Amino acid sequence: MVVVKLKPLEEILEKLRGFRRVFIFGCELGSGRCKNGGLREALKLAGKLDEKGFEIVGITSPGGTCVLEKVDIVKKDKAKAKKRIVENLINKLEKEVEEINKLRELSKHEGLLSRLLREYVLKEKEEHVGLLKKELSPLLLQLSAIEGLSKADVILSLACGAGTQLIAENVDIPVITGVTTLFIGAEREGRFFNEYCIACGDCIISDTGGICPIARCPKSLTNGPCGGAIEGQCEVDKELPCIWYRIAERMKKIGTFNRLKETVPLKDYSKSVYPRRLILEEKS
Repeated sequence: MVVVKLKPLEEILEKLRGFRRVFIFGCELGSGRCKNGGLREALKLAGKLDEKGFEIVGITSPGGTCVLEKVDIVKKDKAKAKKRIVENLINKLEKEVEEINKLRELSKHEGLLSRLLREYVLKEKEEHVGLLKKELSPLLLQLSAIEGLSKADVILSLACGAGTQLIAENVDIPVITGVTTLFIGAEREGRFFNEYCIACGDCIISDTGGICPIARCPKSLTNGPCGGAIEGQCEVDKELPCIWYRIAERMKKIGTFNRLKETVPLKDYSKSVYPRRLILEEKS
């Protein structure tokens, strides 16, 4: 996941200087997961900005701001955006109904499985009206957001760098970021986020036990550890384990230790020349 950190309020206020009507754009997929830019954080920030005299004209926090379909509300054609939102709702509800019908059919069969499935189907049937209500809440939020955007002087984005740029490509007003994008990382225990990948464009973790030495070694060494590690701890940061020690232990455990004798070719940095792109053969 992309890990972000909320900027200090003072910095956000400085960037908003000269604007009054603010629309806040969060993101549940990355920023929200980091508890630095989801709907909850957007609402808190809105309260602080309101106290500073700003007018908050709207707030939204889609499931993935870096996906164009998720940010349709920023497009100029409001009618088209509304239509797409409603179509997405209908598609989702149709899929739910289809799933319930499949389970209902399965529940006709024998034994304990049948009884459990039947109970599940009845429960889903009873709560299906609740499903509509559940899906309508974010729908109404998005529809109100369409109106709010037309009044905004500026958009304050709490999405990652990719999501913020995607918003900026689709609006004719300034877009200011309220977060700093840090790294691609992994979440542990709901509050620890560690960098695991730098998206180098030339992945070698198949040869290193599924652990990336480029992202997780401060020196990004690709052919074994430096000479400074002491008792399995990193020379640069004593609180970190030497990642090459971890790689060796992991490869011993999974029976691939002998592969460490092979020399990893020099990195091909031409694969990480910016900006990069990926074009699918078929549109998904």
